[in-house]
Parts: sequence; structure tokens; C-alpha cells
Amino acid sequence: MQRSMNSRHAFLAKIDELQARSAIICGIESHVCVFQTARDLIQHGLSVHVVDDATSSRTSDNKDIGVNRMAKEGAVITSTEMLLFELLRDAKHEKFRELVKLIK
Repeated sequence: MQRSMNSRHAFLAKIDELQARSAIICGIESHVCVFQTARDLIQHGLSVHVVDDATSSRTSDNKDIGVNRMAKEGAVITSTEMLLFELLRDAKHEKFRELVKLIK
């Protein structure tokens, strides 16, 4: 069984076509599928951001182990709120007030 999204040729081909430099990932089974995808994307040369509060595993121990391994592999561990504000860059962004209303 394939665990990493990167085992699908079309997925990596699209990343290359887009000339992506970074990826934001989340999902189910942090210690298996999400971990393997993050690791493979890092090995493919991308900066990988894993959204911790948007990943899960059947047990909290497995989730913690998966997230810790991704960090050791070089992934940036972030949260949904942190990522959204980072994408906006600062409070001067036209969507800032709208985002603040959504997350509070």
C-alpha cells in the first residue's frame, strides 16, 4: 500500500510544473501518511509546513511521534492560526480584519 502522496507520479509532476518551493500539509495519520508525504517532499527539495492542529492519528502518542519526526526531518511545525497570519504577512493586508473575525 502506498502511504505517501509523492508515490503518485502525477502529484510530483504537478509540483515540478508549478515550480513549487514550499508545501503546506495536513491530514490523517500523522505518523504514517502525513509523515511520509512530508519526508518525501523535503527530499524533493520543498520547504514543508505541517499544520499541527489540522493533523491527527488514532492516538495522541502516534500524532506526537509523527509531528516530532517531521520536525527532525526539517518540516516547519505550525498551527492554522499562525499559518494564516503568516500568509497575510501583516495587519495591513486587505483580508486581515475579515480573518480576525473568522478565528475569534
